[in-house]
Amino acid sequence: MIEREASIYVKPQGTYWATTVLGELAATITGAAFDWCWVTKYGLPWTADPTHHNVPVSFKVLENGAELGVFVKLRYRSADPTAFETQVRQVAARCGWHAVFADYDLVADLGTDRFLAQEQGGTPTRRRQRAERLVAFLHETLLLALDTLVKDGNDWRFEHSTHQENPTGTTFQSVVHLVCNLTDARTQAAVRTSSGTFVVPVSF
Repeated sequence: MIEREASIYVKPQGTYWATTVLGELAATITGAAFDWCWVTKYGLPWTADPTHHNVPVSFKVLENGAELGVFVKLRYRSADPTAFETQVRQVAARCGWHAVFADYDLVADLGTDRFLAQEQGGTPTRRRQRAERLVAFLHETLLLALDTLVKDGNDWRFEHSTHQENPTGTTFQSVVHLVCNLTDARTQAAVRTSSGTFVVPVSF
C-alpha cells in the first residue's frame, strides 16, 4: 500500500472555499479505492510552505499584509493511487486550482507525541497502532462531512441545522459534544479585553 498526499491550492473567494473543494472532489473521493483518506486545510506563510516552490505565484494570497498559500490537503493510502491522482488533477484544472502531490508518512504524522502520550510508550509498534486508529477516525469523519454537504449556487457548504442543541448551526456541534462527553476533552477560547487576552477552557 502506498501513502500519498495532495495539496490543492486555491484562490479563496467567499466563505465556502474549503467546502467547495470537498464538494467538487466528493465523487472522486468516494469512488476511489482507498484504504483510508483524510482531509484538512491550511493557510501558511508563502516562504514557510514546503511545497510553494511547485505552485504558480498567482496562487499567492495577501491577507493583512502577509503572503499566504491557502490549500486543502488530502492524505490517503491506496494500492495504486495513480487513477485517483489523475482525477484530482482533472478536477483541479476544471476548477482553476493547482494540485501538488508528494509521498506521505502516516506514522511520522499521526504517530507522534502530539497524538500519543509518553506514558503509553513510544515504541514503533505502539506509534503505528495509534496512527492507524486515529486515521480510521479521520476517514469516517471525512465521509460524514461529505454526507452533510449541500450545493449552494456555484459553491458547496455544510448543511445548516436549526436544532436547539446546535446553536452555531452545524450538526457537527452535536458530534463534537459526543466526542468530548466520552473523552473529557476540552477546547479553549481566546477572549480579548482591554486588560489583555485570556485563554478560557470550554466544555461541551
